[in-house]
Amino acid sequence: GRAGDRAGGLLVDSAREVLKLAQSDVSAPPSLVTDQAEGFVKAVARPGKRLLMLIDFLKVIGEEKLDGH
Repeated sequence: GRAGDRAGGLLVDSAREVLKLAQSDVSAPPSLVTDQAEGFVKAVARPGKRLLMLIDFLKVIGEEKLDGH
């Protein structure tokens, strides 16, 4: 993720899969998701029959508090 001129990332032990999503597969999350996720879900993607939640990276790592977002 990027915050202004700073870049950051997450280190994980493993990943089950990596997907390349078409922009047409990504949309705003349904109200049920936004109500329950407290702002952590930025968008949803629907590749095929699956529903994936795309997280707000800066919120997850607490960066929005530092940058005033």
